[in-house]
Amino acid sequence: VEPSDFVQTFSRSNGGEASSGFWQLPKGETKADGIRLTERQETLGDVTHRILMVPIAQDQVGMYYHQSGLPLATWIVPPGQYFMICLLY
Repeated sequence: VEPSDFVQTFSRSNGGEASSGFWQLPKGETKADGIRLTERQETLGDVTHRILMVPIAQDQVGMYYHQSGLPLATWIVPPGQYFMICLLY
């Protein structure tokens, strides 16, 4: 796991509404209210994927979607589809 070239920002308006932004910045640059994402790679078959993570996020396995017939935190993605994890704060 190492720092990526992506930064995610989080903020709240006066009414409490949350918003976020996603920026690609050189590793030496910062952004106000931004968190530098970490990155690791995962290879499935002969395809390597970049995995971006928010380093301060805690795993909340109990909130994961449970795909019927599979163990918790295991998913089968249909051909031609994408898998995305979105953390809500």
